[in-house]
Amino acid sequence: MFIIFVSDLGYNLTQYHVTLKTFADDVKLYSVIDGDQRIDNLQFAIDEIYDWSTTWQLPISTSKCHVMDIGPAAKIAEFCTNSLAGTELSLVESARDLGVMFDSNLPFSHHISDIAVKAKIKTLPLFKIFLVGILFI
Repeated sequence: MFIIFVSDLGYNLTQYHVTLKTFADDVKLYSVIDGDQRIDNLQFAIDEIYDWSTTWQLPISTSKCHVMDIGPAAKIAEFCTNSLAGTELSLVESARDLGVMFDSNLPFSHHISDIAVKAKIKTLPLFKIFLVGILFI
């Protein structure tokens, strides 16, 4: 039912040359920034999403909204500050999205090391059981 409710969210965004991705109640908005017009278009699209959410009385949690510049470190620059409902969106180097850790350079090494640490923590009790079992045999 919720999918039907939010299905019209992206209709007004095509004029801004941005891409919108949704999953359940999460929304991702991205664009290739190759000039001043694209920078403005991104902010206009954010404003359009805010207007849509206000119209449908679906509040957006601004504390969970961030901006991430993705690309080679030499080409990344803070283009401009984006805001939502008068609140400046924080610029982040990395963010977790649907369980995957994304970094502004897209190396995924941080995500892989996170998974490896969690796997070690989960398997440690198993190794202890085997060691104790071997010692008592």
